[in-house]
Amino acid sequence: MGLDISIDWGTVVISASAMLFSIIKGAQYFSRKYVDQRFLEKLEHHKHELQGIMEFNKFDLQRKMQDFNLFTTKKHEAYTTLYKLFLEADGYAGSIMGYRQVTDYKKYSYDEVSRLFDEYNIGDIDKSPILDNWDNRHSDDSVIGNLRYVMNRTLVNVAKDYQRKAQNEFYYSKLYLSEKVDEIYYELSNCLKFNITDIEVYHCGTNDQHVLSEALKNINSNNQKISALFKTLKLTMQEELSIGYYKNQT
Repeated sequence: MGLDISIDWGTVVISASAMLFSIIKGAQYFSRKYVDQRFLEKLEHHKHELQGIMEFNKFDLQRKMQDFNLFTTKKHEAYTTLYKLFLEADGYAGSIMGYRQVTDYKKYSYDEVSRLFDEYNIGDIDKSPILDNWDNRHSDDSVIGNLRYVMNRTLVNVAKDYQRKAQNEFYYSKLYLSEKVDEIYYELSNCLKFNITDIEVYHCGTNDQHVLSEALKNINSNNQKISALFKTLKLTMQEELSIGYYKNQT
């Protein structure tokens, strides 16, 4: 009896097809797994990058908020301090113009005049000739005249100190001032300076009536300008401070 080794080619073809199908499916499976793995890796990397960006933006926002708060605080301080100093400078200069009208030095006793000199740190060169002749003040007009001159000159110098202090603070504070406020303070500083110069001329400079008349006219004109500038300045600063003003808002 012979060995039958015939091959069922139909079965072989089917088996080969099944194997090929299995290989293809396997390749597809591993391909998907590979793609999925790469996608997850890229997704994780992207999430890491986003997390870094978020952390940086969070830190940057916190820093900007801190800078904003610090700047706003400094701005409020600068505006308050400047306004006070300029008001004091203007008020002191204005008080000099009323000084001669309300002060009757003849009624002062020797001790009162002496204390007045001490209060303003007036030296012996100026006060000694006045005190030595104080008992003669009713008969010698030069005694009161000298006292008025010394006091007026002293008060003008004090007014200059107030004006310089305000002006210096203005330059120190420029970093925190808006352009509009900066412009108003610049004009206000100049008006105060001119006003004190005319006050010095009026009280300490000359007896020429024409010069005195011009100085008084300048003082009145400057006072009107100063009053208007203070009004504009107050409204401008109130508006800016109430909204946390910045020149470049984004």
